[in-house]
Amino acid sequence: MRILGIYREANTAGKPEADIKIADAVADELRIRGHEVVMTDNPETYDFGEFNIIFSMARNPSTLDILEKVEDKGINVVNSPKAIRRCFNRKFVYDIMQQNKIPLPKTEVLSIDDVPVFFPIVLKRIDTHGKSGDTALVKNEQEMQETLERFQSIGVKHLIVQHFIEGTNVKFYGIGEKVYLPDYDGEGKEDMTNFAGRIARLLGMNVYGGDIIYNGDVFVIDFNDWPSFSSIREQAAKDIAELIVNKISE
Repeated sequence: MRILGIYREANTAGKPEADIKIADAVADELRIRGHEVVMTDNPETYDFGEFNIIFSMARNPSTLDILEKVEDKGINVVNSPKAIRRCFNRKFVYDIMQQNKIPLPKTEVLSIDDVPVFFPIVLKRIDTHGKSGDTALVKNEQEMQETLERFQSIGVKHLIVQHFIEGTNVKFYGIGEKVYLPDYDGEGKEDMTNFAGRIARLLGMNVYGGDIIYNGDVFVIDFNDWPSFSSIREQAAKDIAELIVNKISE
């Protein structure tokens, strides 16, 4: 089979080098399985009809537009560009979680001029994730002023305002129905994996990750498309390759 892999754009990457490594590792695993893989950061130069499936870490709207048209023509794309757009709309993600009784801290969308003053508080851009600076834990008035000024300087008008919950931060990674908690071996693991998998299904996401706070109860605080899988890259690459191969026959 002929497979096209698309790298994440540098301007949308939180960890550019790690993102390249997981994309290349997936490509290598697919080649081991006998598939021809072409990797690119310029997908618009290719005839997508030449490929059986596409896997993509891209986030730029222009690339997602192209991939949506490709997907609508019946070529499978992992992750689906429609799912990535849903994931980037943080309000949509948190609304879906609330509607489906997935626990999260008190979360609301407010004008940047109406952010309440209490500490600690978590402020997040509503329209993006995964990049340094899109989320801020604010602990005092000086940090609040600096954070709001930084967001205002880049044209942010509304923010996700999330109450801070003290507890253990647990990172999860998911590939299809498989959910990994590589750095955690405490209580609550079954709930954590169930909640992460449910969010992925609700959004239509195949390769994903995020963060959970555990303090006796489980709270999902973030959900992201295709992370770098740095701590479990080798295993993740094998599982992502397997998922892609299985998608070819769907």
